[in-house]
Amino acid sequence: RPAPTVDGKQYYAKVPVGGTMPRAAGAPSVAYLPPDQQMLLRAAPTGAAPSHPAYVTQNGHASPAQPPLGQLQITTKAENGAVHPAPLPSLHHVRELIGLNVGGTHYVTLYETLSRFRSPYFERLVTLNQTSGKIFQFDSNIIFDASGAIFINRDGGLFRYVLQYMRDGKNAVLPEDLGLLRQLKREADFFGLGGLRELIDEQIHVLKQKREDRDEVIQSLKATVSSISQSLYVTNFSRR
Repeated sequence: RPAPTVDGKQYYAKVPVGGTMPRAAGAPSVAYLPPDQQMLLRAAPTGAAPSHPAYVTQNGHASPAQPPLGQLQITTKAENGAVHPAPLPSLHHVRELIGLNVGGTHYVTLYETLSRFRSPYFERLVTLNQTSGKIFQFDSNIIFDASGAIFINRDGGLFRYVLQYMRDGKNAVLPEDLGLLRQLKREADFFGLGGLRELIDEQIHVLKQKREDRDEVIQSLKATVSSISQSLYVTNFSRR
């Protein structure tokens, strides 16, 4: 019998973790995530025999019958098949402030901002739990600086455009420097923000078109000036 699907994508019902498998029938409604990024939540205290497990992904979705977070035993499946205990994610409110240290440049924003767009990079760090409305922060995936801010090893100056996009979406104002836009495109690819990359490509196209139009005007003006100069020369020469 084929595994159930969620949003048209196959739910990984045959991923063994700790010798058990999630039930194919009545499998919890979860967001799709590859098996190597899934975490298994056992709805039983440590040491007790679990009845049936329910997946929670790093998109923050879990079974509606999920018990309080403090009663959950979380394990992860390594590439060699071994099962290891994983630290519980810390919980935060969407309106809480979060500090970011991007290549030495400090930013402050809301957890809600970082979870607003689908970004593979940020989903490894923080994600919105659709059931509870809380933010899950995966501290084991995070490097914290001395102040407690999340360290991101990227260009701090370019990140302000990334953060502006995460705040304003398509209304973000991009630079008009082609070299800067090409650098920013690399940042969009790194963070997995396809929408930002599309905006950058549109901006590059507009700027190139403007430059071509300007060059045409300049060439036309040069031709006009040359023609006028030639006419004046001929006129002055004929008067002599």
